[in-house]
Amino acid sequence: MKRQTLEKMGIGIQDVKEVLKTGIKIYEAVDKSLEDDGKISLLEYSNFVPAIMSMRDAINGISEVPKQLADIDEVEAEELKAFMRDELDLNNNATEETIEELFILIMDIFANVMKGVKLIKSL
Repeated sequence: MKRQTLEKMGIGIQDVKEVLKTGIKIYEAVDKSLEDDGKISLLEYSNFVPAIMSMRDAINGISEVPKQLADIDEVEAEELKAFMRDELDLNNNATEETIEELFILIMDIFANVMKGVKLIKSL
């Protein structure tokens, strides 16, 4: 039953989200580590634990990411944008906002390109 639902809806974006989450966690760890003195030291290893913990799921699904991105639709692009806004939390709000806006722009462009590709393939 679940397989039929996935086929009707496309293949989903779960693995894309796992990879994105790991990237966000790494960026947040770097941001937090640089906060006090502008350097990353071994004493700040604990900042990287969430990123390390999320890597397993990201690595396990990495081979599915190209397929999921090739199948992305507007609803999934919106879901990824919301995911980014919800997950990313940096100390510098201006930087966070800039990254989120850039990601939204990239997703809009990507979703429209994929829409065009699907249209061309259907002709």
